[in-house]
This record gives sequence, structure tokens and C-alpha cells, in this order.
Amino acid sequence: MAVRERPAGRYGSPKPRGRRRWWYWGLLSAFLVAGVIVAYVGYQNLGSDPFDPEVTTYHVVSDQQVDFGFTVQRNHPDQAADCIAYALAADGSEVGRRELYIPPSETTNQLSAELRTDKRATTVEFYGCSYQVPTYLTKSMPPSG
Repeated sequence: MAVRERPAGRYGSPKPRGRRRWWYWGLLSAFLVAGVIVAYVGYQNLGSDPFDPEVTTYHVVSDQQVDFGFTVQRNHPDQAADCIAYALAADGSEVGRRELYIPPSETTNQLSAELRTDKRATTVEFYGCSYQVPTYLTKSMPPSG
């Protein structure tokens, strides 16, 4: 069977395929570069947390106070940090909150603090930590009570 050619005056001349391939590869490259950028930004914002605060002990002193011990591991132990701890009641409501200054340290230290509460607390947890220490927290303010 013979291949029949189309009449050029009726259908126009065939277009070269090189332009389509150029746009295809250019668009594919742009999507790949955009994907790498999105992945990098996502890892920077949602990747591993530079802090690992952990409540090691807590003791409910009264209906208005709970004492707790904690450690904070961080990726830059030579920098001071600011952490926020909060206490919860049996019904899950927050009954107290405190901001803590964590001094620079070469090793993981066991620290302690007291937290004033509105009613009896049943647990203490950390909200989070940051290297951006506010000016009202100074090195002269120890984390304990």
C-alpha cells in the first residue's frame, strides 16, 4: 500500500516539529526547577525542629502552683533560647503559662522552674522554643522560680 501525500494547497505545508519540542523541554525544565525550589523552602520551614524540649518531672505543689524539671536539646547549644511552657487542667484547659530563659550551654542541663496556675494542673507541656530571646528576658533571670 502506497502512502498518499496531502495536497499542499488544501491543508497547508507541514510545520516543523523542532519548535514544539523546544517548548516541551523548556516547560518541563521550568516545572522541575519550581519543584526543587518548593521542596527546599518546604524543608526549611517544615523540616526538622531545631529544639527538643522535654518535661522530665513535675510536682503539683498546690492548686495555684506546679514545679517541673525539664531539658532542652537544641542544634546550637552555644546560643541562648526562649521557651514557653504551659500547664493543663484535667479537663484539658490551659491554666498557666510561663516564658523561660534557657542559657547557652555546651551540654544538656537539667533545669527547673515553677509555674503559677489558675486552678489545679495535671500536666506541663512546652509550646515551643526560639533563639529570638526578648529583651525582657536577661541572662540574670535564671529558669528556676
